[in-house]
Amino acid sequence: MQYKIDYMKELELNTTINLIKDVYDEFNKSDYEDDEIDNFYSFIEEDTIKEKIDSGEMIILVARTTYNQIIGAIAVSAENQVELLFIDKKFQRKGIGTNLLKYAVNLCKYNDNCIQKIMVNSFLCSVEFYRKFGFKEVEDFDNIYKNIYFPMEFFIVEKELDNDKEKSKIQNDEIYEILTNFYSETDEENRLKISKKGNLEFITTTTYIDKYLCKGDKILEIGAGAGVYSNYYANQGYKVDAVELLDVNLEKLKKIKRNNLKIHKANATDLSKFDDNSFDITLCLGPMYHIFTEEEQNKAIQEAIRVTKPCGKIFFAYITNESVIINYFLREHHLIDQKHLLNEDYIVKNNPNEVFYVCTVQEFKNRMKNFNVRYLNNVATDGIASIINDDLEYLEDDEFEEWVKYHLATCERKDLIGYSSHALYICEKE
Repeated sequence: MQYKIDYMKELELNTTINLIKDVYDEFNKSDYEDDEIDNFYSFIEEDTIKEKIDSGEMIILVARTTYNQIIGAIAVSAENQVELLFIDKKFQRKGIGTNLLKYAVNLCKYNDNCIQKIMVNSFLCSVEFYRKFGFKEVEDFDNIYKNIYFPMEFFIVEKELDNDKEKSKIQNDEIYEILTNFYSETDEENRLKISKKGNLEFITTTTYIDKYLCKGDKILEIGAGAGVYSNYYANQGYKVDAVELLDVNLEKLKKIKRNNLKIHKANATDLSKFDDNSFDITLCLGPMYHIFTEEEQNKAIQEAIRVTKPCGKIFFAYITNESVIINYFLREHHLIDQKHLLNEDYIVKNNPNEVFYVCTVQEFKNRMKNFNVRYLNNVATDGIASIINDDLEYLEDDEFEEWVKYHLATCERKDLIGYSSHALYICEKE
């Protein structure tokens, strides 16, 4: 589902208020007494809200689908207070509320260069949501609503977030939301099985795994996503442990009913539930896409190595710099307007607020030199498929088979790997 966040239009006021009232009635109303409910209804009367907007006391932002359906709203007061954050029931738990709140915080910062904190009077059921974002309960307050709402504050100044663990937790929560939104809208199985580009990636990856796979091997897939690879190898009779962090993907994984497939919720940077030297084959086909700091990347790599048996094989998938240059900057015409996202050598500047981490082929190879592994291969898993995607999709089946043969014959060529959207680094634990 695609949506964008923008200022509410005047003609959308009635629709927005109706959304707020409907969500309030279903999720908040039961927590309050009749007079408190009446006070809230008075606060959101159309004339009252319109007067506040016209006087500059309030700004309302909305989340709007491509079909102009209002699915969420948030208000910001002139006093840098967040109000009226409501999401349509059908679109909750998709990160829309978090994104609206981010926009509201940025709007407050834009309107007030000297801003130090943002306030919110949270509903009882929303306290945990604001807490995860970084808001803290106000310990001493004198507020006429103190028996109805929880006053909370979010500090803008950096000194209020000088605790490294707290900073890391807030950032990790934000990244979790970003990835949840992305994978809620991504059909990974169809991407790998139906589209020819995705199918080429799947064929190449399994071809190289099969080269090193022996009967009776135990397989660990870290960041298993919806379980396409885990299911594939469990179906062949291998014992597979699938590790996944995102609940949206775990729900899909749990639908796979195989006795030889075990599912675990864990972060790629902490596989402490597994003993050292436990697996013959370790697949890390997703985590390196989404880990942005060198420290966290090293943890994930080291954990994958630790749980692998000596002489066991480890597969790390990563996204290449040149594929992003071609598919985003060139094909989507961002070479000029988004040039600030590139350094002087045209290397993408990675941003944790984006979905994917990218690197050059050489950069990833250099990273792996720091670990106790023996290099085996580096493979372009989909080659130039994304560049010629339209041509590829229109191939007849026999033509596609021939292209697969060409691709498998050339996917190890060093001069071609960088242009592949996905690359696969294969190594052996020493």
